[in-house]
Amino acid sequence: MNVKKEAKNNYFKKIGPKLALSFSFLMIVFLSLATILLNPFIFILLFPFLITPALYAFQLMNLGLNSGVNLSNKTFFSFFRRSFAPQTRSIYRTLSAFGKALLVWLLSLFVVTLISSQILINRDPGFVDILNDIASLERLDSLDEIMFLIESNKSFYYLSTAITLTSVFAFFLAFLHFILKGAITVFLTPFFPQYFGKHLNKITMLVLKIVKPQYNRDYYRAIWLGPILLLLGFIGGFLATFFLTNNITYILLASISMSILFLAPFLPYYFDVLEKLFAKYQDFLLNQISGKPQDSLQKDDDVDQKDKADEE
Repeated sequence: MNVKKEAKNNYFKKIGPKLALSFSFLMIVFLSLATILLNPFIFILLFPFLITPALYAFQLMNLGLNSGVNLSNKTFFSFFRRSFAPQTRSIYRTLSAFGKALLVWLLSLFVVTLISSQILINRDPGFVDILNDIASLERLDSLDEIMFLIESNKSFYYLSTAITLTSVFAFFLAFLHFILKGAITVFLTPFFPQYFGKHLNKITMLVLKIVKPQYNRDYYRAIWLGPILLLLGFIGGFLATFFLTNNITYILLASISMSILFLAPFLPYYFDVLEKLFAKYQDFLLNQISGKPQDSLQKDDDVDQKDKADEE
């Protein structure tokens, strides 16, 4: 099966309703992002109770469109409520995705800071003087003067902005990757009602490692445009606000919002790709997962820990 071709056929066959679904989901995400301006903690609280259930409902609505099912707002809210059931709750493993993305953020922060600062040190002698001034002020705990030096020096401002934007984009891309790649688990829930969503997700990801080269080839050949759209949207949001404000929160919010706007029309196609991947690997997944006992999660954890210890 040509996963990319089949998914593309599904997408364009129902492109109108699919884009309408994307728009509805986009409005939910944008309204949630707007709460960051009030208090970031509101967005953090909304994510598991609004965005994740809406994503689950979006995925099932997209599946329903492909199956020819009559859909309505009532259907959407029915799927939305279903996301809180034990079999589907935490099916995207957002906490795990957040933890992994945080590691990506820390790594990118270190690498970009190291490279950017070295470039500036070599090209801007004044930047070295600023660093020395900051170091001397740190010993005197002069926070206000440190902030004044940082804000008044263009090189430092551009450096901090570049580091922040690059590391946040790396986090954002990694977070979406870890959530969405595991979304194939949604198609398995009717077959394994005995598993909690997060456990089924973990088992599915472990099983797919058996066919990792072939599965990843099918997967990345079909979805490579997604990360490019994210990057283009992020750059577009940055360019639209960077020359209008120095507030990094506004710049980041605009960049993330624009990247989601660019990605939104792609999401139904992405779910179509997952649906075709599930169709291609369905027998393999069902046979492998059926052969895993309930306590296999703990055994897999032990094996993973042992492998990590051996590598260290």
